[in-house]
Amino acid sequence: GAGGAGGSGAGSSMGSSASAAATAASLDRAVKVLTPNNGNNDNNNNNNSQATSDQQQVAEAGVLDSLLEEMAYISREVQFFDVNVGKMAAEARQVLEKASRGKQNDQEDDHEVSFTAEERARSEAVMRGLEREEKWRDRDTALWVTQQIRNKYTSLERYFMTHNVNVAIELDKLLASDSLTSSMVDDVFYVLNKSARRAFSTEDVSYACAIVNHVSNTLIPEFVEVLKKDFAFACAHTFRAKASLAASSTTAAAAAALAAGGAAANLLFASRRGKSGGGKDNDDDAESVMTLAEVESAIEKLKMSVPNASAYVVLNNIFLCHSHTNTLRVKLEREFQDMLEVSVPQLHVLMNNCFNDLKDKAKEIQQTLHDFLMQLANRVYNKIKPHFAVFDRTNYDITEQQFSEYEVNDPFAQAFVRQVLQAVVPLKELLLPKNYDLLVHRLARHMAHQLEKKVKTKPFTFWGGIQLDKDVRTISTFFSTLTEQSARPLFTTLTQVASILQLQQASEILDYWSDNEDTRVWRLSKDDVKTILRLRADFEPDEIDRLLK
Repeated sequence: GAGGAGGSGAGSSMGSSASAAATAASLDRAVKVLTPNNGNNDNNNNNNSQATSDQQQVAEAGVLDSLLEEMAYISREVQFFDVNVGKMAAEARQVLEKASRGKQNDQEDDHEVSFTAEERARSEAVMRGLEREEKWRDRDTALWVTQQIRNKYTSLERYFMTHNVNVAIELDKLLASDSLTSSMVDDVFYVLNKSARRAFSTEDVSYACAIVNHVSNTLIPEFVEVLKKDFAFACAHTFRAKASLAASSTTAAAAAALAAGGAAANLLFASRRGKSGGGKDNDDDAESVMTLAEVESAIEKLKMSVPNASAYVVLNNIFLCHSHTNTLRVKLEREFQDMLEVSVPQLHVLMNNCFNDLKDKAKEIQQTLHDFLMQLANRVYNKIKPHFAVFDRTNYDITEQQFSEYEVNDPFAQAFVRQVLQAVVPLKELLLPKNYDLLVHRLARHMAHQLEKKVKTKPFTFWGGIQLDKDVRTISTFFSTLTEQSARPLFTTLTQVASILQLQQASEILDYWSDNEDTRVWRLSKDDVKTILRLRADFEPDEIDRLLK
């Protein structure tokens, strides 16, 4: 028993020499291909084309992937081996130390038994085995290869990720004509997830930290920059094609616009490869005037071709990027929990910092998404802005009779929501559900803010206040029906404004509002309340000032 325990580590290590030697040969070939000696310029020049070819073969044939799996496996086994040997040595030292103090027969607590002569002999054998291991450790082939793996694993894994991420971006495409996203986001994060989890499988926290740090501080930021450029490029072609169609008065001109729009996807993907694209020349087409039905049909075709080719797809890609980054972080945090028993405690803080970096990158991606959605919301708002101007012409200084007439012929809200519906609903088929909800909420918030400013420029009566309350409820309910999350909170300020404008007397304000009111309930300050009360033509300014000193 003593001899077996002492020699098991050496036997296991020596037994793995053949496998380790094979891995060493593969590692040497990969390192020569992927990290050539820059000091030998002649060899570099002579073998440059061969190295490039070999580099592609290593990556494309999956040789590097298999090699990295072998390296991770060896690292993991060595980690477990070292931990087990360390535990064995600690137990043996404990036995020998107590034996040397003459405490072989002492029982320190109820759970500890006395050391026997056999246990002492086994512990001495373990210590002799460990001493022999220290002598041959530096000369053993398996352990030498392990050290080489530790020196090269991180750089090879970084190359593997960078190369395959670039390939995923290069081969980006729409999987179907009606796809809401393109292929590269899932492909990129498949590579990142594979490499990161492989680094964690080594049971070496230093490897895991290095790979997660490369993912969060290099690859994800670079990928987000690609998405930003895609969005700028896609917006230019998407909205330019729509503008061309809107301005077209002939069949040929509309066909040209549709061709430009339908090719937007190819333009976007070709632009990454430094290629140029375009539609066919339509100069030979007949210049015939389009009918209304032909224009509507062309617009429907454009909706089906252009958005799926560009800006909307990129917005959906950015959302997926944000979601996948958070998912990757959560998975790696779980992997890290399984490493705690064999990891170095001093590296825990470093690993947690890497996770925090991933969390920060997810927030940056989310902010990018929100900025781009705001740009889209502004485009939608500009499209319906002329219909918003109807509010400026709507009179709220009305009598009860005029209010009754408004009930029959609504002057603003009903027509306005119809225009918003026409502008927003088509986007539901082009955006992921979460993106669509975010877009609608940003549009609703912007419109609520614009209404708040416009309301303060109009005179009101009691009946006008009731009409405004009715209009606000119509608009807020409409936006709430468009999304899963209610939009009513966005119109809270307007609702409070309308409630003040419906007061029978100015003194009633004290029943609803005071300086001590919870600001989470009332969003209006004292000055705001004064300004709104002064919109009522029948309230005296002096009375308002007296009530709200």
